[in-house]
Amino acid sequence: MGVPNEKLRVITEDVGGAFGMKTPPYPEYPALLVAAKNSAGRCNGSRRASEASSPTRRRATPSPEVALALDDKGKFLALKMRHLCNQGAYVSTAGVRYNTNNFARCLPACYRIPKVDASVACYFSNPFRSPLIAAPERPEANYALERASKEAARIIGMDPVRCARKI
Repeated sequence: MGVPNEKLRVITEDVGGAFGMKTPPYPEYPALLVAAKNSAGRCNGSRRASEASSPTRRRATPSPEVALALDDKGKFLALKMRHLCNQGAYVSTAGVRYNTNNFARCLPACYRIPKVDASVACYFSNPFRSPLIAAPERPEANYALERASKEAARIIGMDPVRCARKI
């Protein structure tokens, strides 16, 4: 932008954690620099504005498809999980990598499952990007596995807690 460092003034007050909201660069940064250079204005963001416009909220994605194999005593034998992850409208510098790796790395969680087949596919949609956030895709993976465990126990007629202890 041709502005010497001594002419720039950036103030960042105590803004807290933000759960990855400040990690990636945003496409509007260059526009903000041009606007700041062409005016004597300033940019102040409130918590309410940040909440309304930040991409840190979890996206509504379809529940993962899960198949869990158990023997007749409730011992887990194999797990297959397929997950779709909404990336928003833009590719994030961290979103795709973390949203795919974190989901798969959570499996088999606390269970001893000898065979795990997990895959994650990302797709784009019209909202803003889905960036790196606190524990991206980990809750989704763990929740899906716990739901599958409870449903499997119900199907074979076993107490879900007893089934979970068969790990």
